[in-house]
Amino acid sequence: MRNISTFIGTLLAVMLLTHLPVWALDFTISDPTPSLILNDTDLLEGNWLVETDEACNQCFDIYNWDTATYPFIIEDGAASNLLFLDAAEHIGINTNTPAYTVDARGDRISLGPTSGTRRIALMASGTDVDLLGENANLYLRSPNNDIIINPFDPVDGFVGVGTTNPAKKLHVYGGYSGALSNNMTAVRIENVNATTTSRHMLQLVNRGNPLLWFHNTQNDIRWSMNPIDTSFVFSRGGSGGYEMQLYSSGDLVIRGSLTQNSDRNTKKNIEAVNPVQVLETVAELPISSWQFKNDTEKSRHLGPMAQDFYAAFGLGRDEKGIAPGDMSGVALAAIKGLYTIGKEKDAKIAELETIAKKKDTKIAHLEEQLKAQQEQIAKLSALEHVVTTLVEQVNAQGPMKVSFETNPVVNN
Repeated sequence: MRNISTFIGTLLAVMLLTHLPVWALDFTISDPTPSLILNDTDLLEGNWLVETDEACNQCFDIYNWDTATYPFIIEDGAASNLLFLDAAEHIGINTNTPAYTVDARGDRISLGPTSGTRRIALMASGTDVDLLGENANLYLRSPNNDIIINPFDPVDGFVGVGTTNPAKKLHVYGGYSGALSNNMTAVRIENVNATTTSRHMLQLVNRGNPLLWFHNTQNDIRWSMNPIDTSFVFSRGGSGGYEMQLYSSGDLVIRGSLTQNSDRNTKKNIEAVNPVQVLETVAELPISSWQFKNDTEKSRHLGPMAQDFYAAFGLGRDEKGIAPGDMSGVALAAIKGLYTIGKEKDAKIAELETIAKKKDTKIAHLEEQLKAQQEQIAKLSALEHVVTTLVEQVNAQGPMKVSFETNPVVNN
């Protein structure tokens, strides 16, 4: 290493005295280890060395004599545009067209000292947010040092959002009480692709039945939903059974009763029906017993075909299904029609019974009259016998002859 400071100083002085522009200076330093020393004589500090060094593979470096450090080193054979500064105050790393204040191209960037916390300071709406590595973890911290996200737990590979102690592979934790408190722990999965189509947005994959839990920590009520073999179930924790079970055949089994909305306030175009006509239509409706094709349990069912039901009553969304409420409504209307017919027949029967009762009364009166007449006939018959005997006795005593007609007249 040779000191050429005196030479450079002399050369610059000559150019100034001869009024040559400084940028016209063109000189070469040829030496095995050429160097340029910059020394501030007014200060005790500020001594710098610009040199090439064989110790670092003919690198170019800037050396600080005061701190014995190399703040800047370029190794021989370095590629173009490893560091680029443009007129727009952009810094490019591995690019000569930086688009941002710092634009680094490559597969990765490593920041931080050889030990301790590795930190990147970010600016979010005027507030500093730190991305830092600490104790083999990676954190994103807010200004008040709250954990925003802990993307990596080296022990279990857990990810924590809002917590440094994630209990699951992904643990979202929040307790913010501000204006957005209702949404602070919400998770949103959004696809902004302009093409309208069905997409898989959330998948639960497991070697076995994957389980999705809902837990209310205020009252410790838990609900779960999960597949069980070929069915899908909803269950409340601790109930000891399934509150609802949907089979692959389409059969639905519920633990309690089914309540459908039938609130008058939710309905419009309300029209009365003729129950007797509904009954007559039901009488013509084919009813069959059948099985579903995809029912592996081979369960049998009884009822009309949806096509026949829709053609007869025009109820429901289409001719492929029957709503339980519509089926019940038709049944109730038919029952009411049957009741109406029954009441009409009861009235007719009552009328006939009244007529029959009147006839029975008249018959009883006629029977009483007949009995009285029969008693009179019996008395007349007895009288006839007495008279006949007397006549015979009188005739037997003399020539005088007496006779009587023995044909009494009976009034009907």
